[in-house]
Amino acid sequence: EHTTNTTDNFLPDGHGTGVAALIASEDYGVAPGAYIVPVKVCDGEGVCDDITLSRGICYAQAVGAQVINLSLGTLVNSPMVRQAIREVTARGSLVVAASGNTNIFGGVLQNKPDYPAYWASFDGLLSVGAVDQNSEYGDFATANSRVELVAPGADLQLGDVPADATGIESFSPAGAGAYFEGTSFAAPFVAGAAANLYA
Repeated sequence: EHTTNTTDNFLPDGHGTGVAALIASEDYGVAPGAYIVPVKVCDGEGVCDDITLSRGICYAQAVGAQVINLSLGTLVNSPMVRQAIREVTARGSLVVAASGNTNIFGGVLQNKPDYPAYWASFDGLLSVGAVDQNSEYGDFATANSRVELVAPGADLQLGDVPADATGIESFSPAGAGAYFEGTSFAAPFVAGAAANLYA
């Protein structure tokens, strides 16, 4: 068993709610009405362990998820998690993984590989990076050769947005609008688009 902290330094309250709303909510979702299978695999601090994450991935498919969104990441290359993803993709599920927020890690420009997105070279797993309104990577966003697609996830100042707001507007757990930033919030745009294709 390995316990690690997610590389997503943008873990606000409501991380999962914000991600799910970008996939399926009527107000913000790419695939309004898509069925969400909420599977919590990390604690409130963003710490996940290999066993729980692997079980969560397999559970999501077992209950019918055709698209599995992984808005999380680690710097640890876990054989257990990799095998879980290989198993669900071999059975026909698509896994969409946030590329990570490791471009500036610990205050230093490093652009480290982030797993599971870094395994995107095998079929059925997509790595998604985050861009701003100018289609430029967010300065936090992992941008390496394994990033296959990009979507909004960095600072967007479009439309009627409060001056102090950054990121993507979505729902908070209280049901109010909230702003989120990170590759975690780019991945659901791709997962939602894929859900529309599966519908």
